[in-house]
Amino acid sequence: MRRKRAQKQVHGERVAVREFRTNLAYYVDLANRGQAVTIIKNNRPVARLMPPPEKELDLWQDLIQAGSLMPAKRRDRKLPPKLKIKSAAAVVDTLYRNRDEERY
Repeated sequence: MRRKRAQKQVHGERVAVREFRTNLAYYVDLANRGQAVTIIKNNRPVARLMPPPEKELDLWQDLIQAGSLMPAKRRDRKLPPKLKIKSAAAVVDTLYRNRDEERY
């Protein structure tokens, strides 16, 4: 019975805050099925419950497809040993030294 009442009180995709709180599970189900629900208070929209995105954004794949990122060809490359950092100044000095060594 309660679900029929809730359906009658939804005007398109708008629902009052009190009705939304009372039948939260119903409106979550609606959103899960793809319908957006606008929550209104004093005849003004205050929030919107949206369906989940169809495709999750995958930043890495987007960057690879755009050509901004190139995936590694080999995964067996050994990393250099970890540096022992004493201070930020030591890090900067090491970076400058490494940069100068690679240039010449």
